[in-house]
Amino acid sequence: MEETKKEKKKEIKTFTYITNIKVGKKNAKRLINAGRSRWKIENEGFNNQKNIRYYIQHVNSHDYHAMKNHYLLTQITDILVQLFENGSKIMKI
Repeated sequence: MEETKKEKKKEIKTFTYITNIKVGKKNAKRLINAGRSRWKIENEGFNNQKNIRYYIQHVNSHDYHAMKNHYLLTQITDILVQLFENGSKIMKI
């Protein structure tokens, strides 16, 4: 599935999407919006981890597995912190 979008500067951008869902005229726009929403959530989450919560900077190790494990622990920590923060909001209601 492809989408072509005209930008303000008369620049045309083409986006390509890969899906195993049958795409038709009725569901194409909905699929595009769902994909963009997911991308936005993932991008905001990483930006939040990198710049606001954990200040993730450049490589902190020369060992690939150590870097991977460190980031995995950061991801787990972020999930737990979000559950704690949002769970406490639910309990206050």
